[in-house]
Amino acid sequence: MRFPRYQELFRGLSLQLKGLQRDSKELGPLHELQRQLIRAVLSVERRVLRLKRARHRLTRMKAKSRLQKDRAVAVKALTAAIDDRVDDLHQVMFLLRCFGDGIAFTYQSKYALKHLMFDEKYEAKQQPGFMTGKKGFAREYRVLCSGIRAGVPVLLADITNIIRHGDVCAMGGPDPVPIEVKSSRTKRKRPQRQVSQLQALADFYGNDGADNFRGAPNVRRTELLVEEANFEGVMNNCIRQAMLNGTAMAEPETGLWYIAVQVARLEQGRETAVLDELLLPFLGKGRLMVHPTPDSTWWHMLPFTLTLDTGNTLAFIQREVLIFVVVDVMHAKELFRQAGVHAVALFDGTWAFQISRDAEDFSAGVFRIAEQHFLRVTHDFLSLRWFVEENAAFLSASLEKFFPHAEPGTEVEVTGRFMFDEAQMAEWRSVRDVWDRDD
Repeated sequence: MRFPRYQELFRGLSLQLKGLQRDSKELGPLHELQRQLIRAVLSVERRVLRLKRARHRLTRMKAKSRLQKDRAVAVKALTAAIDDRVDDLHQVMFLLRCFGDGIAFTYQSKYALKHLMFDEKYEAKQQPGFMTGKKGFAREYRVLCSGIRAGVPVLLADITNIIRHGDVCAMGGPDPVPIEVKSSRTKRKRPQRQVSQLQALADFYGNDGADNFRGAPNVRRTELLVEEANFEGVMNNCIRQAMLNGTAMAEPETGLWYIAVQVARLEQGRETAVLDELLLPFLGKGRLMVHPTPDSTWWHMLPFTLTLDTGNTLAFIQREVLIFVVVDVMHAKELFRQAGVHAVALFDGTWAFQISRDAEDFSAGVFRIAEQHFLRVTHDFLSLRWFVEENAAFLSASLEKFFPHAEPGTEVEVTGRFMFDEAQMAEWRSVRDVWDRDD
């Protein structure tokens, strides 16, 4: 799926975002970038609405009259083509909002921003509808302008994928501040629930935790214990080499590989077979291969619009290059062992690892690392060794040091990692490595 019509638009947005990265204190470029994103998203929305009206007319025509077979087939094909085009335009809007996400992550921590994507049940919150025809949009834009004039970086939520609470978000402080813009007071349940969720978020950020947060008791935040290390530069160079030579591979550290493939160099009709041959040497027991793609599977990860340079961003969006990240999970377990930590690889759709000081005695500490958190290694291009060292360091730190008011066995959240109560310990003690289980 490629979007040549939007190539120059994406290029301009990427260049502006890179400029904002270099100097985020200048709010004029922040305002102009948002103005361009708003215009672009509104333009695509209008195209979607026109197509939907056309589809509705076709559906009504088909329902009202008995069409001849050949005409009915043509109407069906046209309806399917409209649906495909609408899907493509929704993808364009997602990509445009990836640049809005780039703005958000320029000003705020990725670990703080992720909370703006989830609802009170810790499920991905549904995104709002179109800006076109939205009541109150003018008020939201005025709040955006007022904030920027006052010297505060403010971002419109509707031009992002990550901010799903509030209408605008102030980003001048240590944590994001989502703001709901309402024209009047109301007693309806939905607005009241929105305000309640915003207050819960504000309390969580302000107190670095909560006694009960989205159904989890005694949730606390702490800073990273080991300085984050990433290989963004290695991945960018790997993509550039693939665009020159057809394929490229990089091994930034033991147990971690980056592979990039230029699609135009794949033999037509044998694309899948060629890819299989290329990737086969990297497969094996304990190897995890991830194929990051420019779609909603990116979730709350650091957006590729920030980590990839402009040329690579365009090649990635236009599917001119494919990237693969391979992680040797067995090596990750060995790194945990070297750090004095016992690790069980779960990869059950929810959890990636269970780590503890002792495989049998959990009194020295145990917790599980979510798959979503582990995928930051593949999508944020993080160092695998850093990931292991950071999690091992957290396990080594006592609960009393970071959570003096938490009871033993209560859940603790630290940048996406969790510890559960004693009732689940029996099941935890019986888990086996995913590669040691029976088929």
